[in-house]
Amino acid sequence: MRRTASLLVAIAACVAGLGVAYARRHAGKAPPPRPAVSGVAAVVERFECYRCHDAPGKLVPAVRVRHCVDCHQVVLAGGLDDDYPLVATAGWKRHIRQLTAVPSLTAIDARLRRDWLVAFLQTPHDLRPALAASMPRLPIGPEDAEAIAEHFIPRASVAAPTPEPVALGEPERGRAIFLDRACHDCHRFEGADLPTRIREDARPEVRLSPDLRHTRDRMTPTALLAWLADPVAMKPDTLMPPAALTPEERLDVAAFILEADLTPPAPPPATLPQRLPLLASAVSWDAVERRVFRHVCWHCHSDPEPVGGDGGPGNTGGFGFAGAGLDLGTHAAVIAGARRREDGATDVLAADASGTPRIVTAMLARHVEAAGGQVPGVRGMPLGLEPLSLEQIQLVESWIAQGAPGPTD
Repeated sequence: MRRTASLLVAIAACVAGLGVAYARRHAGKAPPPRPAVSGVAAVVERFECYRCHDAPGKLVPAVRVRHCVDCHQVVLAGGLDDDYPLVATAGWKRHIRQLTAVPSLTAIDARLRRDWLVAFLQTPHDLRPALAASMPRLPIGPEDAEAIAEHFIPRASVAAPTPEPVALGEPERGRAIFLDRACHDCHRFEGADLPTRIREDARPEVRLSPDLRHTRDRMTPTALLAWLADPVAMKPDTLMPPAALTPEERLDVAAFILEADLTPPAPPPATLPQRLPLLASAVSWDAVERRVFRHVCWHCHSDPEPVGGDGGPGNTGGFGFAGAGLDLGTHAAVIAGARRREDGATDVLAADASGTPRIVTAMLARHVEAAGGQVPGVRGMPLGLEPLSLEQIQLVESWIAQGAPGPTD
């Protein structure tokens, strides 16, 4: 999910030095304008799907300075080592953990159910457990979801229902084949009581592998069988290796994935996580900026001046958001709070109805979202990314409780 802040500026959120270097090199420059589109393509453009996903023939790619994943991959591969001091690029590489791989949307009309896509866009969930980032909660309503689905999976391309149900094989034989072929090295299958050998430092093909529990919602039996037969034929850019299954084995594996009895998932949390107690020691602006605001938050809440007016979805707007006017790049900007268009001035450091600073509530709500739940009326932050640790949230709340001191206080 490409974040709408400038991508080199997004990396600067990890280490402040790049922000200065990037601003000097690109000051005042805006990226080239996007091609004008209309109809359902205009809805896709408004939600900026191109900043996260690639889809040949469906999306016009983003330029690199607006493409988080491409930029992160270039940095990690040493592509900026000749342009910046090695001590700086080494620091960026250490800090880049998220948005180094995202699934492409290539040929999803051949693979996925349209009704599933419509539902997922409105209530996204963690589909790929080994991937730290997940589909963010965007302001997508039913009409927008239908329009986006029409762009990627047109109704005219959806095959008519098969007159007779597909006769699958035996789930238990499929389980044995699944284990024998080591499918669980890449895929989780929540509820199927399988071992997992997925490592945190997994390769891109592992991190992009979905939890197979959702397959019965995402794919028809016919599509799954075709995928098991030849994934590259269905999606040319897939990282899924060929399974080399016989037709009978494919029927058994499909039966295991689609029909095996699964234990119910754990219910999502109903309340926010317990906050850590406020720190007794003094918390400086430098610590909060370095460990939280510029490390993470500046991805979506940044200074628009150096990058052609794009301050991210949480400041100048993007991803379907009108923009909240919240810049978390400097102490003065943080203190100014947000100028939300829908409800006037809002101080994100002020307490909400529960007595908790609004910004802290949003950070805690991201923990609930990552566990499969939602907090009514609150959008978890950072949007679509791994939740901040309770220690990072504790640091922010303690700084606020101490009067939000500035750099010279």
